[in-house]
Amino acid sequence: MFRKLRGVNIPYVEQGMIYFTCMNYAKQSEEIKMKIQNLCKEVCKECQSESELYEKALFEFITNQYIGAIGIVSKYYVSDKLLYRLRRKFYKMW
Repeated sequence: MFRKLRGVNIPYVEQGMIYFTCMNYAKQSEEIKMKIQNLCKEVCKECQSESELYEKALFEFITNQYIGAIGIVSKYYVSDKLLYRLRRKFYKMW
C-alpha cells in the first residue's frame, strides 16, 4: 500500500508514480530498470565504505513490497534511519 512520504517535497501523485514503477520493477523496460539501478548506485555513493551493501539494501527496499524496513535492516545489517534517508534521496533524485 502506498502512503505519501513525509519530508519529501514531491506531490502525492508523483510519489505514487515512482513507488509503483519501482514495485513493478520486473515488468519495466530495460531503460527504466537501468534508471532505478543507476539511481540506487548514485544515491549510495556517499556511503563510501559500504556503498555496495547499501545499494543492495536500498534496491530491495524500494522494489520489494513484501519485505519491510525491519526485514531489510536485519538482512543487510544497515541502520533503519539511513535506509529511510537513502529512500528519501532516491525519490528526490528521480
